[in-house]
Amino acid sequence: MLHVIETLSSTKLRRCLKQPSFVLDLLIHFYYSVYARIIRRVVVVDVQLQRLTLCRSGMKSISFSVSTSRFGTGEQSDSYKTPRGWFFISECIGDGVDLDVVFKGRKPIGRMASLKCHDDPILARIIRLSGLQYLNQNTEERYIYIHGTPDGTYTSEERTSIGCVRMKPSDVSSFFHMVGPGVLVYIHDSANPLSMQPDFLRVCSDS
Repeated sequence: MLHVIETLSSTKLRRCLKQPSFVLDLLIHFYYSVYARIIRRVVVVDVQLQRLTLCRSGMKSISFSVSTSRFGTGEQSDSYKTPRGWFFISECIGDGVDLDVVFKGRKPIGRMASLKCHDDPILARIIRLSGLQYLNQNTEERYIYIHGTPDGTYTSEERTSIGCVRMKPSDVSSFFHMVGPGVLVYIHDSANPLSMQPDFLRVCSDS
């Protein structure tokens, strides 16, 4: 917490501390940072690296390539940006569905080849996120998911989505079976950090 205070100017700090939402989010951030280190079961999305890492107690961390929003990071409604902060998985949808099946309204509507899809189709699996902080409490109503996207639609470290975290169909299928409702998710952007969580907290570290 001292590092957070040191990174803010005294004027900005006084202004932030007068905002109950800032203080609440700061406390929530540190609570879940410590909690994640204790339980060692957390998903970390690093926006700058475009990597999703799953940490599991007693097991080696596993990492996947992802693609976040082409519009950057942010929590505003209708911004098409990927939100930051702490979340939990509220729903896992699509178990057993073929990897080329497209979803609309979280319902399967057919195979990719037979449909006319927009440029951000939701494919294979849906892992829905719900915000745990004041700043990202609108995440669920923004329909922010970790979901599959057609192979070849993004390359390494390329940002192509309109808010969600996109994964290759085979990767999202594997990841789907490693997590479930209630699992913590932490999304961090070191180039555009939140004032209450300026550092990437490495809750994942293989021993």
